[in-house]
Amino acid sequence: MFNANINQRIGMIVVEGAEGNPVYLYDVVGRLLATRRETVQEVLLDVPASGAYLVKIGDAPARRIVVRR
Repeated sequence: MFNANINQRIGMIVVEGAEGNPVYLYDVVGRLLATRRETVQEVLLDVPASGAYLVKIGDAPARRIVVRR
């Protein structure tokens, strides 16, 4: 399990601490919206609208976050 922080910032999801691991963004229906693999400390994921999303880092269980735009 990764010790990453997942937060929201002005309509974006910010993942800190996932360096070198794939980060997946899903909507609550389970559709894959984005995939990122960054070597930097902060991964930014733009979301299309306010709502609940799932963020999965590598093989760790997905975590839910609510974003307000």
